[in-house]
Amino acid sequence: MIVGAEHSAAPALLTQQLCHAIQMGITPDKIHLVLNRRREDASSRLYDRTKTVIEDAGVSEFTDWEGKFDPNRKMEYSYKALEAITSHDSIIFHTDLDEFPNRQALAVLYTEIEDDICDAVQGTWVDRLAEGGKLDE
Repeated sequence: MIVGAEHSAAPALLTQQLCHAIQMGITPDKIHLVLNRRREDASSRLYDRTKTVIEDAGVSEFTDWEGKFDPNRKMEYSYKALEAITSHDSIIFHTDLDEFPNRQALAVLYTEIEDDICDAVQGTWVDRLAEGGKLDE
């Protein structure tokens, strides 16, 4: 699983995303985070909290780059993470921090993937934030 995030938004959503991934059966050693941070984040409590969330979840693979967010740069780092995956039977979830894969919806696709009926699935985004910006249960 490759997850893209910005540190400035990370601790609350990152905790939710990592818990969700682990509940889906994705082990922390199979999660790679691509984290963007602004220059001022490096010495902030927010950055420290983000690193603590990562460590507490047992995730050891993450790329941390500094600068203004650029989606092309994020994809460069995501592709580098993909290059490290050498197993041909891997299923890869490439999500942003606020995009949560739905296990029930994906269960139907596993058979098709395993039977070589398809090798890629384009998902739709489901907003997990309730009105007013609260995290939905």
